[in-house]
Amino acid sequence: MTSEEKDINLELKKDLIVSDYRMYFDAATRSLDRITTLRQWEITLLVAVFSFALSQGRIGSFAYVMLAILIQFAVLESAIRGGLKLTYQGVNEVERLFLTTSDSSSIIENYVFGNTKRATITFRQKVKAMLQSMVHPDFLVWNLSLVVVFIVLFILL
Repeated sequence: MTSEEKDINLELKKDLIVSDYRMYFDAATRSLDRITTLRQWEITLLVAVFSFALSQGRIGSFAYVMLAILIQFAVLESAIRGGLKLTYQGVNEVERLFLTTSDSSSIIENYVFGNTKRATITFRQKVKAMLQSMVHPDFLVWNLSLVVVFIVLFILL
């Protein structure tokens, strides 16, 4: 392979890496949209169950249903946030790649693209990312505020 062909291949691979970077950002945006939609459904279901319980006059008997909704949506959100955490790791890796001042051609030649990299993520790594996402401030504030509202409603009624 001549040096000119090598340079062309290197430029093509750089373009593919930039495309991979954009793919990571699109995946992150979709995950954030899913979290927003999930939260909207959570509020909708909680209000529906609470309204039904209030109309039946048996709020205490529906407390378990509302608690189950809170727990289920917290687990779903943490799963989405775990995937988001892994996506952000990919974004950071690509950013580090372009910020290095060392021999970038060898780094670019050895770059592993997103689909291949995601195929090597183990179940343990996914669960670890999911559990780590449960301490994200946004996750904690959202779920703790819902729990506080839940407790206050049952104390008042």
